[in-house]
Amino acid sequence: MTSRLIGRSLLALLALTLSTARGASEELSFRYRTARTKQSLAVTRHRHVTVNFGQGRVGIFCGFGKATAEVFDVASETFRKLAFQQHFGDFNGIALPDGKALLVDGQHDGLFDPATEQLTGIAPGFTGKFVRWPAMLTLPDGRIFLAGGSDADFKPVDDCVIFDPQKRQFEPVGKLHLPRAHHSANLIDDHRVLIAGGTGANYTTESFDSLEIFDLQTRTSTPVPVKLGQPRANHAAVRLPDSQVLIVGGYCAQCREGSLKSAEIFDPTTGQLTEVGSLAIGRSEPQAARLPSGRVAVFGGRDDVRVVEIYDPTTKKFTAADQLLMDPRRSGFTVTALDDGGLLIVGGRVNSTAEELSGAEIFREMKLPAPPPPRADLDELIRQLGHDNWAKREAATRQLIERGSDVIGAIKPLLTHRDPEVRHRAATILKKVRGGHGRHWCVDIWRGDQRVETCWLDDDAPPGHRDETDVRLVTLKKALAAHPDAHLVVRFPEDVPAERQTELLNLVGWLRTPIVYRGEPL
Repeated sequence: MTSRLIGRSLLALLALTLSTARGASEELSFRYRTARTKQSLAVTRHRHVTVNFGQGRVGIFCGFGKATAEVFDVASETFRKLAFQQHFGDFNGIALPDGKALLVDGQHDGLFDPATEQLTGIAPGFTGKFVRWPAMLTLPDGRIFLAGGSDADFKPVDDCVIFDPQKRQFEPVGKLHLPRAHHSANLIDDHRVLIAGGTGANYTTESFDSLEIFDLQTRTSTPVPVKLGQPRANHAAVRLPDSQVLIVGGYCAQCREGSLKSAEIFDPTTGQLTEVGSLAIGRSEPQAARLPSGRVAVFGGRDDVRVVEIYDPTTKKFTAADQLLMDPRRSGFTVTALDDGGLLIVGGRVNSTAEELSGAEIFREMKLPAPPPPRADLDELIRQLGHDNWAKREAATRQLIERGSDVIGAIKPLLTHRDPEVRHRAATILKKVRGGHGRHWCVDIWRGDQRVETCWLDDDAPPGHRDETDVRLVTLKKALAAHPDAHLVVRFPEDVPAERQTELLNLVGWLRTPIVYRGEPL
């Protein structure tokens, strides 16, 4: 059975298994699941553009060294090659209200019609010259706002233009206060656009900490008096349901750490920035998307990264999604919102090498019902630990030990039980289950619906770059050698900080085992 089929057949089972953590709250009732699409792309793609046409179709265009396009059918999860042949440079694209796609690089600007599968050129284009990665967003009236980017010599530009789909024309509407490339643009009301960060003429030495607001009514851009907490370019920025803008991650040329963990919120009503919880993993060139709940998922931005971090506007913190992506994606991939609330993740590079992906997966947010109460038989075994009959106490102890790590959450409260005999037996059970590993974390190896092995792992060495000598990875590789079709459930003691859990969860992802979940706490 392939790992994709394992993932699909076990989805319902694992959703129930992983939702039984004690003390689950509204915050923990959301689960995140991803699965590879039934079919992969026809070719590997990196730095491509993806556009949702609506009606269950998504177009995937070009990419580095590619001049072809494909369409993804959401219902069948299959890709079909289009009759499209056009090379684009470092370009951008966006869906139009009529279901067409606007593709822009300043030289080959055009409208793609999925009904005819033809690209119709637009002249004059965006600026009349080649422009790399202009920022694009849809205005409330259906027009498209474009701003900035960099020219053929990688120098930032300050052009601001509106494309009118009815007239099929670009119209210059003003200039940015500062030429910018690798910046973000987000609508903060019906006529104002927040422009944040970016880079100047030299990406490696200059990142911006400035913001400006472009007013479409006055056609002017005004600097914002406050500065970003850190200069950042190639960051992610997402408008939240209350019109605030989350700005997260990115690259800081002037900062020692380079890839940023920090995040901040811009409030358009006050014009102020507020720092919020940080990512556990620094991410340069991440992709981020708003989920149906109003939360934000942050993907990629680091070599070999598979862990997805979720920002919760109510707590203003990031936590790791409870499933890793099927494939690691560093940069050049796309995340596209589907009509049903899922996110289509396509292609990209695995790390800083030339390894590109043809795979795609669909990431979904699910709100699960409140977890069921503990199983009656488990409750009965726990009660037997304090029974007057010694034989029953022994039998219950033995059966609880045989259940393995599943009983840890239920047994831990007994360590403070008023009966010293119960306290002693609880300590014995935990020691036996953990194999003497104390507060260490573990990885359960599953085949189908059966757990075949539990690996207890040390947390002495911090996870950094992948190292073949890392004892944790060596241990897991040896265990997995006998179970090539296994999936993994990673579990941590409750007192391990969330940031550390995210780091270790991502470490497990380096093994490339396709299906990896975070299970209930130990």
